[in-house]
Amino acid sequence: MRRALACLLAATIVATTAAAARLRGAADDRERRRLNARTRAAHHLAAMATHDDEAWCRSNKHAHHVKPGTSFGTLQTDGQKEWVDRKCDQFFCKHHHRTGKGKYKCEPLAIPEEHLLALDNPGP
Repeated sequence: MRRALACLLAATIVATTAAAARLRGAADDRERRRLNARTRAAHHLAAMATHDDEAWCRSNKHAHHVKPGTSFGTLQTDGQKEWVDRKCDQFFCKHHHRTGKGKYKCEPLAIPEEHLLALDNPGP
């Protein structure tokens, strides 16, 4: 489903970009603005999908006690597949050649997750 959405977004971006190129010589500015708005919307949706991946990964990491690179905790098989498809380890660990291929030692990102949460929710 997510791959189909990503393919649809990519196709929309390509189609609107190609259509915009055909309109460069056209006099209809309204059509050109409409296509530019579609392209911007497609880029926005693609960015939001990435944000949704991070939110899903962080939520499931805490809910199921996932330890990236070591254990899926209580995450069921379909959730484990989704974890790999969404490349969740990237939000918690530095890149490793075994990411998504089995167990490895997760080297945490430079900023611990607790500090990121504190940055998102500053105190009074």
